[in-house]
Amino acid sequence: PSRRQRQMCIRDRFISGIQVVDFTTRVQARQKARSTITEGTEAELKDVKASRTALRDQVASFAKLLIALVSAGTVLLLGVLTLNNARQRRAEVAMLRALGMGAKSVLTLFLVKALLTGLAGGIVGCLLGLVGSRMLTGHGAVVSPLFALAVLGFSVGMAVLASLIPAASAAVKDPAGILNQE
Repeated sequence: PSRRQRQMCIRDRFISGIQVVDFTTRVQARQKARSTITEGTEAELKDVKASRTALRDQVASFAKLLIALVSAGTVLLLGVLTLNNARQRRAEVAMLRALGMGAKSVLTLFLVKALLTGLAGGIVGCLLGLVGSRMLTGHGAVVSPLFALAVLGFSVGMAVLASLIPAASAAVKDPAGILNQE
C-alpha cells in the first residue's frame, strides 16, 4: 500500500467516527485562486500603466502646443508694446539723435531695455511657476538650474527679438522731421 493509504488506515483505527478534513485540496485551491488573482491584477496593472502613459503623452502634446501658442503671443505682444514705446518716445529719441547720439546707440538703448524687461519677466515667471506648482500640488516642483537658465534665456531672447524691428525703426527715423511734428 501507498503511504497515504497507510496513513488513512492508521487514522481509521485510532480515530474512528471522527471526520477528517483533507487540507491539501483546500491549500491547492487557495494557491490556484491566488495565482488567478495575481494574473488578473497584473493584467489590470498593465492596462493602468498603458492608460497613464497615453494620458502623459496627451498632456505633453497639449503642453507643446500651448507653449508654442504662448510664445507666439508673447513675441507679438512684446513687439506691439515696443512699437508703442518707440512711438511714445519719438520726441525723446529725436532729441537724442539731434544732440549727436547715433542710430546704433539708440538701437542699443531700446534693445538693452528689452533685455532687462525679458530678464525681469523670466525671473518673475520662474518664481510664479514654482509658487503655482506648490499651490496646485502641495509640494514644489523640482526645477534643474539648467532648465531655469534656459527659461531665462528664452524670455530674454523673445523680448530682444520682438523689440528688434521697432527699435531699428525708431533708430533710423529722421530727427528733424519728428521734432517738426511734435
